[in-house]
Amino acid sequence: MNRVIGRFTERAKTRDPALEADLFDVYTRDDKDTSVAQMALDSSKFKPTAVLETSPMREYMVKEGT
Repeated sequence: MNRVIGRFTERAKTRDPALEADLFDVYTRDDKDTSVAQMALDSSKFKPTAVLETSPMREYMVKEGT
């Protein structure tokens, strides 16, 4: 069990801070940034926030799963 805890803490030290993002906040901003209203008012700020900000999380899960 000590080995598992030690391994977890070592990985946590080197983990990308982007992995600690609050997903609720990310998806709330995504709702605003990808809305029809945003596209109509200012299309330069229309962006897929959730896709861009969760990319490091998906990459981390793939690396840890292999």
